[in-house]
Amino acid sequence: MLVGVLHCAGRFSQPIFTCWPTSVGQIKNDKRGLRALANRMLASVATFEQCFQTKSANSLDLATRYVSGLLTQTLRKNMERMDERLGEEPGLGEDSYQSLQQFISASPWEEAALYSGISQRASGRLGGRPGSTLVIDESGHSKKGRASAGVARQWNGRLGKQDNCQVGVHSVLNCGPHSAMIGTRLFLPDEWIEEPDRCRAVGAPEARIAQGARTKIQLARELIEEAVANGVQFACVSLDAFYGRDSGLRRSIQEQGLVYCADVPANARVFGQAPELESRPEKITGHTFTVEELARRMTGDKPHPGQRMTLREGENGIVETHVWARRVWEWPAGQPQPEELWLIVRAMPDGTLKTSLSNAGARTSLKRLARWQAGRFYVERSFQDAKSHCGMSEYQARGWRAWHHHMALVSLALLFLMEERLLNPLEMPLLSAADVVELME
Repeated sequence: MLVGVLHCAGRFSQPIFTCWPTSVGQIKNDKRGLRALANRMLASVATFEQCFQTKSANSLDLATRYVSGLLTQTLRKNMERMDERLGEEPGLGEDSYQSLQQFISASPWEEAALYSGISQRASGRLGGRPGSTLVIDESGHSKKGRASAGVARQWNGRLGKQDNCQVGVHSVLNCGPHSAMIGTRLFLPDEWIEEPDRCRAVGAPEARIAQGARTKIQLARELIEEAVANGVQFACVSLDAFYGRDSGLRRSIQEQGLVYCADVPANARVFGQAPELESRPEKITGHTFTVEELARRMTGDKPHPGQRMTLREGENGIVETHVWARRVWEWPAGQPQPEELWLIVRAMPDGTLKTSLSNAGARTSLKRLARWQAGRFYVERSFQDAKSHCGMSEYQARGWRAWHHHMALVSLALLFLMEERLLNPLEMPLLSAADVVELME
């Protein structure tokens, strides 16, 4: 039996369809099967050996040890606990913990090169399909004190409140139930930008310090441009309401020739029909509707009920909902002409309505729009896997380089977990990240 997957032969090549025997990836809970699983993990990390080669050393053994530690069931996956769990390793001697610390905190290997490799490999597996989406999202990591790079009292989305934390903005490639984290940026709050010496104390690069304040929106734009430069193939950029409300970000996506599907807040204003105006009015309130007003009209239009859509398979069965879509026009301040967009409305389980705007073509199917809008579910689950099973938030290093190195290696661990699930769709359709981590023990 053969399972089809995609791979990229080069950075800018088109996806090529190939087939792998299921025996390559099939997980069996016996000594032979578990040994094969461990060997696939070693081979997965070894694929990126050049990324860990510096002028003075090849650190593949340390990268492998770190990723192995992330994939154990250690309760707190900081370097000390992971090193204790893995035990002594030939070639590293008794100072393996110090070696890991140096590898994460001081070694000059470039995480950008690793992300480039991860991006290309993830694109080969998940890219080039109508359902392939590049998702921009952020994740907060609670921390104590003031010494960790970028830590401040700021919004932590995981907790839903202000918290003393670090915040990373991430890019994730998603297709169906599978996701891979392919890029990240650490957000520096204003209090850090105002203290350059504080930034230098945690090892922030001088080039980053010279940039000054960079908003999360600007970081999101960088990640999208980075994905394109790395040859990642996706059909749509997906944004939550924090990022989607920024018309400048959405316009920059469109100017790159890309399609977006962006959640917007209920008070976002659009025209219900093409405006017959020579120029944008200074105040558009009297000419426009909020998306919430239009959404209520759409859902209350009994002659035109929303279409019932199957979004995904959930833990308790098929997840279905009603979805509506219509054409609207947006005219941001400073723009010479309005832009025709899709307004997508989805009924949520709690009775609320989720509203999104998309610049997809007028002939795009409602099913495709609905799938793009709902695809963020799997990305949120990917972050849950990263934090619950790959130690994403359990690092103890404080420096700029250590944070970025850790996140890149978490991304590498997630890539391996994704590939294991992708290679076992028939034998183990419900295989989870937790299952693979448990089998790795």
